[in-house]
Amino acid sequence: MAPPTVAVLAGRTLIAVAALLVGLAARRGAEGTSETSEFWAVVVSAGVMALVGLATLVFWTASLAANARRLRTRSSSTAAITWSWIAVVAWVVVSCLTYLRVDIGGDFDPMPAVAAIGWVLTLAVAYGRLEGVYRSLSRRPPSVWLTAFPIDAAALGLIWWRLTSWPSPVGGDADHADLTANVAFGASVALGLNVIVFGWLTHRAGNALFERIGRLEALHRADRPVEPDWFRAGIAARDHLPDAPVRLRPLIRTRHLSTFVAGSHVVWGLALVAFGAIVAQLAVEYSGATVFVGDDLVVDGGDDRRLTAVAVVLGVAYVLAVVAHGIWAIVAAINGRRVTVHSPDPGTFAVAFAPAPMLLVAGVVVGGRLGYWLFVAGLLVGFLALLLVNQMLMALSVRLGGQQSGFSRWTACIALTYVAATVANVLFSAATDQLGVYAAVAFVQGGLVIAGAVVGLRAMRGLEEAVATHRQVRRAEVTPSSRPAPPPDTA
Repeated sequence: MAPPTVAVLAGRTLIAVAALLVGLAARRGAEGTSETSEFWAVVVSAGVMALVGLATLVFWTASLAANARRLRTRSSSTAAITWSWIAVVAWVVVSCLTYLRVDIGGDFDPMPAVAAIGWVLTLAVAYGRLEGVYRSLSRRPPSVWLTAFPIDAAALGLIWWRLTSWPSPVGGDADHADLTANVAFGASVALGLNVIVFGWLTHRAGNALFERIGRLEALHRADRPVEPDWFRAGIAARDHLPDAPVRLRPLIRTRHLSTFVAGSHVVWGLALVAFGAIVAQLAVEYSGATVFVGDDLVVDGGDDRRLTAVAVVLGVAYVLAVVAHGIWAIVAAINGRRVTVHSPDPGTFAVAFAPAPMLLVAGVVVGGRLGYWLFVAGLLVGFLALLLVNQMLMALSVRLGGQQSGFSRWTACIALTYVAATVANVLFSAATDQLGVYAAVAFVQGGLVIAGAVVGLRAMRGLEEAVATHRQVRRAEVTPSSRPAPPPDTA
């Protein structure tokens, strides 16, 4: 894995964690357990973490631009991209100092509007240069302005707005501090989603570089007109000399692991069916009765224990399915890298899957309102990670000659499962007549997860066969007997 890719993903994670620290400090201020000085100490520490994350983003962007310039593109130079990001930081510093020094009387204060407009414009220029690099490399570039830019502009801009609420963003009353905490928590979730977006952008950056290499190779083949063979340009262990030794690393066996992934999804689906059955039984037993006191479910002790036990099994099965899926995806990406560098980056998959289990466990441990939103954020991050990973592996399978339908059907089952979960949470309220609908939705979820396990197993096996087949082809290509004989010496 290229060091800039690791750096930018780690840096984006640092920025999301910095926003989370600001929210936790503001929450402590709202509860009256910390002073204003302690809040600003946390803000300074979070600011240092955010600057480190920004430095890694600048490093990765400049490295991508430098590689693009080496491939004879008309993209922005490394210096231009670096100065565009420095302009973003300079605008934030100058705006804050001006806001502190200048006191504008009257009811209308134009300073926040001017600061927001400058923030959006400078950030748009920085991301615009990054999009220009993509456009110079690929004929189908990703839209940076429609993915990473609006998330950063909104999330970081809202945190900046709350931190400039003088005399203190946590002073005054509890509602003032609660607003700062909620804004910071929301921005942290958005920035966490942007980590996954940047994982996708780094993957597309590697493909764009080899697409450009393939076009350059096609231009130098004057003997026959050919299409740019950018996939062949990325074949791993490409020998530069006729007699150069080529070392092919063995593939990691994933057959048992893929079976375990499918089995964990089946257990997840059966747990959903069992949970739906218990909810349906409660709907029949307590028909017409009030079983909710506030947000608490009040039922008999036996029913409560059964519901809690199945809920725990369901949570454990879900976390196990996500972790097993992530491990298989990372191993599959490693095997893909041993065949072609167009395989997704294993580090991207690790960064995409790691936050979901941690957020889910943190939500259960913390509890309360914050724990609920941490749990919801974990579900959302897990959903996006599964979608991102399946799409990347589907692209790899198609490039290696495998089938596309398997991963597309698996992705559809996962998407419908989470849509059904959203519908269930919207319908689940204090009315007992809606428990039957909730149970029906749980049954549908269980069926979708089990169906996804079946089609997912086929998709995983198809990708494993495609990778193994291409490795055998590559082994035949690099054997000494199959290489062309060197030209005769005419000297």
